[in-house]
Amino acid sequence: MAAKSAGRIGSDEEKARALVDIAEHDKGSREVGRAIVSSANSIGSDEERHHILSVVLSDAGGDREVFTEVLRSAASIGSDEEKASVLIDAVGHYLEADTVRKEFFNAAGRIGSDEERSKVLLAMLKRPGLGDATMTEAARCAESIGSDEEKARVLAAFPAPSLQGIQLTPVFFKTLDSIGSDEERARVLSALLKQRGLANAAVLRAIVSAGKISSDELKAKVLSEAAGTYAGDPQVRAALAKVLDSIQSDSEYRRLASALAQAGTGKH
Repeated sequence: MAAKSAGRIGSDEEKARALVDIAEHDKGSREVGRAIVSSANSIGSDEERHHILSVVLSDAGGDREVFTEVLRSAASIGSDEEKASVLIDAVGHYLEADTVRKEFFNAAGRIGSDEERSKVLLAMLKRPGLGDATMTEAARCAESIGSDEEKARVLAAFPAPSLQGIQLTPVFFKTLDSIGSDEERARVLSALLKQRGLANAAVLRAIVSAGKISSDELKAKVLSEAAGTYAGDPQVRAALAKVLDSIQSDSEYRRLASALAQAGTGKH
């Protein structure tokens, strides 16, 4: 087969060029696609491998087996930037399948750069129709992002309805609680609590997370937002009242108490 023969070419640039030509000639072929990826694995240049994998995705990315092989190959790319670029290209062909999900997040988890990993996860979260299992893996992958700012950017992108998922909710809040910065944690919680449609369990978990914020000002701000949107629920009101006692500042205590009182009378 031509793709296997091309794998013996010594020059990365020439090998990549030959493989691209083969891919363009035999578009959509599973056998050819897998052979091209196999030969691409011998390319030492991250840039050239990124190039050929992106071509394969464009030509045969709809084939689950070829797609999975591309993800496996991408995982071994050394450059975080090139690896992330392949995965961002792959998002457009993503399939809700266990093998695909495993390989995609294995590759994403090998990105050491916080910025590049967050780019990949943000691209994935923009894809419509993602299942609970994929959303859960995205939240789990975000947990090991070292930068609080980048981690918060990813978590703030989760839509409220996604937190209906049984798998996602505990993983999402475990990742959220790993954010050390009060400002970044408050930013995620504020974005979340401003959305309507949060499941009751997620609202209650958000209140618990807000209670761990050390800044009284930020804590009161987040909890006041929760009160304004969700305090009509007795469980939410009880949770807010419990956290109220953790606020030491008199002015911030009054601020939250006032928000609770207004919510209780239906005034906003």
